[in-house]
Amino acid sequence: MVRHAETGEQIAGLALATVTTTAIDKLNSLAQRSPKMFLPMSRKLLYWPCVVSHKRADAKHNKQLLERLEVGKQSIYSRGEWQPKAPTNRVAMNILDLARKMERDGQLPPLTKDTKRKWFDESWNRALWAGWKPEEDARLSGIGQSKAKKKPKYCKKLHPATSQSNLRAAIKGQVGTHSTTWSLRDS
Repeated sequence: MVRHAETGEQIAGLALATVTTTAIDKLNSLAQRSPKMFLPMSRKLLYWPCVVSHKRADAKHNKQLLERLEVGKQSIYSRGEWQPKAPTNRVAMNILDLARKMERDGQLPPLTKDTKRKWFDESWNRALWAGWKPEEDARLSGIGQSKAKKKPKYCKKLHPATSQSNLRAAIKGQVGTHSTTWSLRDS
């Protein structure tokens, strides 16, 4: 159905919307009646599926369901104010996923306030080692461009390698500040 909808077949798109809204409605009715069934999963999730509407009652109902299911209470992501769709946050989330894998493999200690910088630096370096080039990442285009044009104090000319290094450092700084999306365990 999805494949057909992606090619522009309207009937496939409508069917997908119908199946999805019906499934979400049934899921949320079940969750409303038996929240304990879903708590082990919902507490770890950043999102919970719901049907969005302009109606205030629907928004209120969705918010109550999120609270009842304790969505995100044990998530790896912070419950603070941040935008999941922001490019730097998306990259910080990817870096966190890599760091969690490294922790599972015994390459990093548990994430705490004291180990957060190590987690970020080690996983950032691992991503670079694997071939990721943040300065070529479309999600991050435009970030740090002014730093890339900054000539070092005692140089007469800005060399391409210096420009690229400045750009990468600026991107790392921006993504690093957005690692606030990471939920910390007690130190």
